[in-house]
Amino acid sequence: MIEAAMIWNEPNNKSHWDPELDPDWSRFANMATLAADAIASENPAVTKILGGISPIDADFMALMKQYGV
Repeated sequence: MIEAAMIWNEPNNKSHWDPELDPDWSRFANMATLAADAIASENPAVTKILGGISPIDADFMALMKQYGV
């Protein structure tokens, strides 16, 4: 049984995402939204979560919220 689906891990960590290729995080936000939509299309009951952030960054979380993630 799957309880939740995590989308990415530590997305704001430079070893997991390249901010030079996506300086405003719009590509990441789009990918996360598409992943969440794909998960929901297979099983709407599965909880979707964004992977933990490292380092802790309130501005990153605010930006994701602005993008609708």
